[in-house]
Amino acid sequence: MYTKILGIIVGGLTILAAIGFGILFLIGMGLSNDQSSSVSPAATIIIVLLLFGLITGIGPFKLKNKTWKTFYIGFCLILGICFVLFFIISIGAIGSINEYFILGLGLIYLGLGYLAFRKK
Repeated sequence: MYTKILGIIVGGLTILAAIGFGILFLIGMGLSNDQSSSVSPAATIIIVLLLFGLITGIGPFKLKNKTWKTFYIGFCLILGICFVLFFIISIGAIGSINEYFILGLGLIYLGLGYLAFRKK
């Protein structure tokens, strides 16, 4: 039960982060002179973050399947470690609020992976 609640919360936060990043991306592209028709790496990041949010939000409801449980635990732990490492790398670069949001997401993903492992 805790895993389902936390999964929905973290999935929602990840989707909100993707939407916030998308808004900043659109503002930045609107202010820049280089507006090409090709897909930029930032747009790819937005899509990947939205996908991560959907997997995180839907995943806890399918934990009875052993293969999915193994994938989901690894997914959460890897994302948690990546977000924490990204926080360490970006200290002082993107603003303290954004950095602490990324750290919080990383720690919550690690906690979600632990809860899924402990079957709670």
